[in-house]
Amino acid sequence: MTAIRNLFAGRYPLRVVFWFIGLPVYAIHHVAVGCGLADRSGCGIESLTLGWLALVSGIGTLLLAIPIWRSASNYAGPRSVTSWAHVYVVFTLSIALPMSLATGYALAYTDFAGRW
Repeated sequence: MTAIRNLFAGRYPLRVVFWFIGLPVYAIHHVAVGCGLADRSGCGIESLTLGWLALVSGIGTLLLAIPIWRSASNYAGPRSVTSWAHVYVVFTLSIALPMSLATGYALAYTDFAGRW
């Protein structure tokens, strides 16, 4: 629990939070949503599994915006790195939030209607 608390408090270095945690989760989210938009051509993943992968990685992307923002605020290096990290967080939230809402709606519709 302490590691998660330290992560959300921004106590880990920005390079660790961004490159090793935030960016891979963001990439998984966009690949999953891209496969869903491309009608799973060549992805080889069932549509329901793909929807859950997109939703869970989207929630992870949204949650990881907090540690990235806070680690950038605590960064002691050049101001340009801090600014780029803040731009990344704003860009990520503006894209991942609508994608996650749409995926959640599609999964709710699937549960309600019984078809994809």
